[in-house]
Amino acid sequence: MNTIKTLLRGLFSNQVIIDNRKSKWWLCILIGILSLIIAIIPMVVTYSSVTPGNILYPTASNLTYCVDEGLYAFSKSQPNLVIKNGKMDVSSSTTFDYFKTFKEINANGIESEESKKVFSVYFLNSDDNEQINAKQKEIEQGTNNIVNSYVLFTPSYMYLKMYEIGAVNDVSQETMATPVNTYVGTFSELDGISINAFYDSTKDFNFSILKWSTFMNDAYNSIKVSTVLITTLWMTGLNAVIALILSLTLFALSRTKSNVNGIRLKYSESLRMVLLAALSPALLTLISGFLLTMLQSIGFVLFIGLRTTWLGMKISSQPANSK
Repeated sequence: MNTIKTLLRGLFSNQVIIDNRKSKWWLCILIGILSLIIAIIPMVVTYSSVTPGNILYPTASNLTYCVDEGLYAFSKSQPNLVIKNGKMDVSSSTTFDYFKTFKEINANGIESEESKKVFSVYFLNSDDNEQINAKQKEIEQGTNNIVNSYVLFTPSYMYLKMYEIGAVNDVSQETMATPVNTYVGTFSELDGISINAFYDSTKDFNFSILKWSTFMNDAYNSIKVSTVLITTLWMTGLNAVIALILSLTLFALSRTKSNVNGIRLKYSESLRMVLLAALSPALLTLISGFLLTMLQSIGFVLFIGLRTTWLGMKISSQPANSK
């Protein structure tokens, strides 16, 4: 019970952390590990909840630039694409283009209609990265430097890039148009899916878009799992290294010549202090990370850095004979 009370008081009191700088090793390590886990929860939740298929649903902050209409028209064309055991046979498929008519008014106020290509589907019968990159580069050259949204299917992957309608490559600056959204999904864990089933003449447009959205989410799942795992391990390791560096910093600060009447720490004591003090920064990161996405990656470093600074100031002002 005393341990729990001490930990709770230590969330707010730097003096409690200083007074317990000789705590048992197992307790400090346990608190440190718990803090590292808590600190990455917002990031794990955010990455795990990514649903890329939502880019097909127009909202005030998300325009589809006719990609949803293009995919609907593509599935309506009955392209005979089937995924079996994580592979799609694209060897005999040909390019599909979707055109849309827009009303335009010229300088004289005369209204006219113009048909524009706004979406395309391409195929490449290879999963070789160099060939895929070359194919995408070729596609993104566009026609007369005008680029439209597209999907590229390979035997194992689906790539989607969404561009604003009429996006133009800047030839003078040798820069390519920037896509609004990008997506990649893999068929490695999919089986028995037919693109033909994404269209049903008895169902409406929303039925087809739901099918495409679900398909994109399913194809992204394995990528999402690996992304979450790699990101989690990376951030946990980085936060642990930062904690070790701060413990060395705290140790060095307590040993400076200017700290005449303060507490001179052993390194084991400074490390224990940082591990115990890490709990409150972790909790602050947990709370703030759900409010501000930016703090998911830098919150723990920021908060534990501030707390270590305050601990260093507190130690230098403590009597040398402090407990």
